[in-house]
Amino acid sequence: MKRNLFIATALAGVAFVSTTAESAVYFEFNTVVAGDPQGGPTFATLLIENNGTDSVSMTFSHTADPNLAGGQAIKTLLLNVDAYVPVTVTSADPKLQNFSSSEDGQTDSGAMFDLQMEFDIAPPSDRFLAGDSIVMEATGVGLTENSFAALSTGSAQYEGMIHFISIPPNGDSAKVVTGEPVPEPASLGAIALGVAALMGRRRKK
Repeated sequence: MKRNLFIATALAGVAFVSTTAESAVYFEFNTVVAGDPQGGPTFATLLIENNGTDSVSMTFSHTADPNLAGGQAIKTLLLNVDAYVPVTVTSADPKLQNFSSSEDGQTDSGAMFDLQMEFDIAPPSDRFLAGDSIVMEATGVGLTENSFAALSTGSAQYEGMIHFISIPPNGDSAKVVTGEPVPEPASLGAIALGVAALMGRRRKK
């Protein structure tokens, strides 16, 4: 009885994971391609969620360790848009200073991106520092969270890139891209089912 209850609970968990994972795209910026940023290994995260027709919510977080990152600030975020459409980005947070959207319009480190968001680099207190987060809304015809699960074109292919400035101790800059993709819903489901099966076998002994 307890074993059956456990398996049922695990299956319910699979359904929950699949549902939530299918309605969001999640990036971890943890692969350094230039410079020496501090406070990793994951320097930033980006959660993109459905926000209604033609709209997504983007929660962008500077996750570097504040004790190590010091004044290290995020200057730009570069993304791709699959089946490109013009995108408008807005935020109530003044850290977002500007954005530009054009197909393959931003070239960096051999990669061509479609969307660039620029953040405040004025006095240090206004910068996008470690521990800060910003919520943005992106809109465009047919835009969904899955529109951003796309690779850049060019000689290098990345899902996203961020630029850091004012890296301690010398105020250097750096570039970090998304690393290994987060498991897809099917993979997460297989993991949960494997756990359920293993627990069931253990209880039979």
